[in-house]
Amino acid sequence: MRQFIVFCVLLGLFNLSGVFADERAGVHYQAPWHTLETLHFKIHYQTGHEALAERVEQIAEYHYTPMTTQLGWVPSDKTHIRIVDYFDYSNGYASPLPYDQITMIASPPDTMNQIEDYGDWLEMLFVHEFTHTLHIGQSHGAPAVLQKIFGRTLFSFPHIFSPDFIPEGLAIYQETDQKAGVGRGQSALYEMMMRMEVLEGFKPITQVNMDGHSWPYGKSYLYGAFFFNYLVEEYGYEPVQRFIYVYSRGLLPYLLDRAARRAFGKSFSELWLAYRFEMVAHFREQITMLEQEGLVTGEALTKGMITNSHAKYGADGLYYIRTQASSHAALMRLDAKGKTVELQRLTAPGFIDTHWRSGVLVSQLKPTGKGEGFSDLYRYHYDGRFEQLTHRQRYRRGVWMPDGEHLVALRVIKGAPVLDLLDKTGGYIKTLWGGELGAVIGQFDISPNGLQLVASKKRDGQHWDLELFDLTSQRWEKLTDTGAIESAPVFVDAGQGVLFSADYGNKVYNLHKVDLVTEKIQQFTRVLGGAFRPDQNPVTGKITYFG
Repeated sequence: MRQFIVFCVLLGLFNLSGVFADERAGVHYQAPWHTLETLHFKIHYQTGHEALAERVEQIAEYHYTPMTTQLGWVPSDKTHIRIVDYFDYSNGYASPLPYDQITMIASPPDTMNQIEDYGDWLEMLFVHEFTHTLHIGQSHGAPAVLQKIFGRTLFSFPHIFSPDFIPEGLAIYQETDQKAGVGRGQSALYEMMMRMEVLEGFKPITQVNMDGHSWPYGKSYLYGAFFFNYLVEEYGYEPVQRFIYVYSRGLLPYLLDRAARRAFGKSFSELWLAYRFEMVAHFREQITMLEQEGLVTGEALTKGMITNSHAKYGADGLYYIRTQASSHAALMRLDAKGKTVELQRLTAPGFIDTHWRSGVLVSQLKPTGKGEGFSDLYRYHYDGRFEQLTHRQRYRRGVWMPDGEHLVALRVIKGAPVLDLLDKTGGYIKTLWGGELGAVIGQFDISPNGLQLVASKKRDGQHWDLELFDLTSQRWEKLTDTGAIESAPVFVDAGQGVLFSADYGNKVYNLHKVDLVTEKIQQFTRVLGGAFRPDQNPVTGKITYFG
């Protein structure tokens, strides 16, 4: 997360980095902090997070030697790792100021948000962030002398000034395990994003670091990931090490060509042109193959959104959350005539569910004012009222029970998922299931008879599969067991089938339906990009999805 690095670096010039670290991470003073010191790390955690700290300890020490060997540098002191659990989103941060430090947000990704393809969240997060430490923390030659004289300051870390796609691309390369099928560098979602970039116009190097108001978000991550894949496949890993070392000796920032020529024998511009040629050739071939197989895409109902939530049919139209870089997030309705209406402004995009009588359940993330970011549930009534149901309860999504008087809500505490039964006012009734560390629950739905819940579920160390949860016996049963990522399941056909998105076979996300009686899977779409988060109109039977 480069924004954190830059801010922390700037404040380091004024010896305020320690204060900044506390404020930025939102230290929660109601629970005491502890430190678990290992051979190479100091792991800081709060009371109740002992299991998280022990897991991070195992991960960090396991990866320390191979990572320092591969990146060719060993930190002079122990790296500080802070584990936090007061944000209902998934991320991490790294900075070399005022000392090597990493912040790890314990909450694992549970939706299609570019970081969904992982084996163990804490492991992938650590590898990514520790790569930043071993990369950005390198200082040789004149910058190292400067550091000895003036201490750890902005200009004693040359890699801080490199374009974002370099540190992010390298970190994604390191987090990716092609054989195990984890990490963004091999994910079907990244394949889709780059395929569409080639189709719509591969971006020049000058535009990669600027997200602006255009899709896709995270361009520096996307282009950087494929760039480092290309460099290693074309030149091997040793020139990458050499590039890092040469650049870390420069006092003047942004001199990429000098370091590139010494490492690869070509200027950075030449490398980018060759990379572009390779990407265009590869993905054009993929596009041609998909077109020849025949496309089944449907008709576009809306356009221009950057990200989106699950669209759901309600009593008087199709409800969805609009997210555009140029405007605020909002709950929207698309009526039968194709007219869109903004119903409610939101602080952040979340998830929704509808009931024909009880209205629309909305989850959204809000800062608490105490350095925390918690999700809560809200209810949009069909008469236009919008009320908050829960307060600081950390419910990141909710689904109506068929009676409209109750709902099942998901929260993640200490990195583990919990499913609770609530009444329609948000009042807690009981916990239905509490998962273990390493398990993740994604989008879920409840059967029309109210007896079953279907979810995209990730067991510890496994891929995403569909699982059924019996609301009476409170037991899980696998519905699918594949190496693909299956997501966004919804009951259809009066509860006899489940509609979902999956990247079967050719690494393209398409819509599929599994028949709960025969267990046969039927494919519904064939798209160039991806088909996600489906829903079925209960009256017409038509299927809506985001793509």
